[in-house]
Amino acid sequence: MTCGLRYHYVEEGDPKGEPLLLVHGFPDIWYGWRYQIKFLANLGYRVIAVDCVGYGQTHSPMELHTFGMKSVCTHLIGIMDALNIPKVTIIGHDWGGALVWRFGLYYPNRLHGIISICTPYNPPSSQYRSLEEIVKAVPEFEYQLSLADPSTADKLDTMAENFLGDILKTEVNIHEK
Repeated sequence: MTCGLRYHYVEEGDPKGEPLLLVHGFPDIWYGWRYQIKFLANLGYRVIAVDCVGYGQTHSPMELHTFGMKSVCTHLIGIMDALNIPKVTIIGHDWGGALVWRFGLYYPNRLHGIISICTPYNPPSSQYRSLEEIVKAVPEFEYQLSLADPSTADKLDTMAENFLGDILKTEVNIHEK
């Protein structure tokens, strides 16, 4: 692929069907779409669900710029090009929802449509806003303050099993009902 990164994705459905590109949120991987993949593939769509950069089996480079929205959108174009997909309906959830809105701004000519789940459109700002300002406006993002703290990585390393267990337990409980 042209971006030079190894991307993991899952593809299912009719190779000649209308392509759907599924983009996960945080902290998730393609697997979060597993039920939708089967359902949409059975309807005749060509379904591609990616592990975004830094997640799952996709490359996790050290260069910070590769994680920017424009870079990730360019990576998705590379996947589309590698799969010979000229236009796609792109579907995102959570942080993936924010990404698909940007995809529409950067690559409108490569779209059939955008579906963003749980993420309203938020236009790009020409002014820098600190994380603290963003958290004041959107208190649900307060967890990002902890993740941005340099000492958090060491804390999470000492309790990785508990941290991952807490995240995964939520998903297990949802599916047990």
